[in-house]
Amino acid sequence: MSDIKNVMAQWFIVKVIAGKEKSIIENIKERIQTYGYENLVPKLDVINIKETSKKIFDKNDVNLPKEMKNTKNIQWETLPNGSYTKFSTKTTNKFPGYIFVKMYYNQDVWFLIRNTQGVLGFVGSSGKGTKPVPISEQQYLDSLHGSVNVSSSKSIVVDEINNDNIKPTIKFAPNMVVEIAIGKFAGQSGKITNINNEIGIAEIELDNLGKVEVPYSDIKK
Repeated sequence: MSDIKNVMAQWFIVKVIAGKEKSIIENIKERIQTYGYENLVPKLDVINIKETSKKIFDKNDVNLPKEMKNTKNIQWETLPNGSYTKFSTKTTNKFPGYIFVKMYYNQDVWFLIRNTQGVLGFVGSSGKGTKPVPISEQQYLDSLHGSVNVSSSKSIVVDEINNDNIKPTIKFAPNMVVEIAIGKFAGQSGKITNINNEIGIAEIELDNLGKVEVPYSDIKK
């Protein structure tokens, strides 16, 4: 087991099967506990957002429910003209297909997580045994954009009504040649083959290394 006293835990982004993020986190936790690696992986996160929509019903609308009960996710409001407004709230994953892992890098732990069912790979790793590139604590905090609560289950809930307010500004596009400025591949240049503006990640084709995924903040034109 590696000595973690003199190293810092770092955040890594892990690509997983979209829609299975929570169950994959539970699988990772079980495997970590089985191998006794709990102290090497202090946190596993899914970043969620609350989306609120509203619908106005005329008092004579045939679709108006007979019973308008307020619940945790549904709130009704009566308007002065006798109409009704229904506010519906649902929680969704802000970054479908990705989870955030804070860990003290250890090749055994990396191998364990990478080979958990449903995990597709670490962002920033080109495979072939290359160490994944972590993101900074600030980059992780920036991804939260107005978080209001961290629950005991370590699932982060972000209170946002308009998703458009939290999408990163588009800076890059496919076929653009860029240079990696930070991380293991710093100084390498390559062509962007794919981008994910939801989470701010570019897939870059590097000579002799193949394709790697790198956060926007770590690359420059």
